[in-house]
Amino acid sequence: MNELRIADLEVVLSTWNYDEAVKRTKPKVTAWGQATMELFRELYIAREALSRRGGARDPNQPTWTDFCADIGYTRQSINAKLKYFVPAELSQDGKDCFLPPAVQPSKADREAASLARIAQFRSTGTRPPEWSDDDEALLRRLDAEDKAVQTAHQMTRNILSYKRQYRPTRDYFTEMLSRDQVKGIDKFKIADRRLRSAQQVAGDSIAQFLYSIDDLNERAKAAANLVVRLRDIINDSIEEAVATQGVEAADDCDFEIMEA
Repeated sequence: MNELRIADLEVVLSTWNYDEAVKRTKPKVTAWGQATMELFRELYIAREALSRRGGARDPNQPTWTDFCADIGYTRQSINAKLKYFVPAELSQDGKDCFLPPAVQPSKADREAASLARIAQFRSTGTRPPEWSDDDEALLRRLDAEDKAVQTAHQMTRNILSYKRQYRPTRDYFTEMLSRDQVKGIDKFKIADRRLRSAQQVAGDSIAQFLYSIDDLNERAKAAANLVVRLRDIINDSIEEAVATQGVEAADDCDFEIMEA
């Protein structure tokens, strides 16, 4: 069967004529371009209309995500294609068009525009019509960074408030890492989603810092210093709990290690 199909293909290729192919293909390309522009206009109008209705905030209203799923695509894939589509009402020549690569906004311009939309959202509580998946992702990252900074500042304030009174009596951090059930585990579960997000931001910042050090010996020293800092934070915070919650709390310092 395959041999017959290959033979048929060879006949088609051997009898192909340039001029006839141009005549057949040109109108199809024109129709394809018109259909493509009409399709992108429909998608753009649907996205903007659903965005203005606030479907994401009303469980009884369909969302842009629902629309994309109903037509067989994901929101992310369609948003990526719509990124440079300009409707006739907003274009310079009054026609639906795509921004050519030469005039596509730079990464810095896109991020500045995204930050402006995020600032508007935080001020009004309403996502603007131009809100995109990139805006949502950046908002989550900024919220996680803010949370991580707040957590770090609060922990620092807590440590400074009791460190003058309490000094760790045990190295809880080393004890935890030396246990048999910890060995071989690469990562532990954290139930709180916000903490997981903040942890990711903190980890990325640490990795960026360490990889910025070209000298391997200096990088190793910096990593060791961070481990010592983590040890001190853990030991200090546990000692505070032991001191402020009573002697019985000492037994609670045998942490329950969750599986990865």
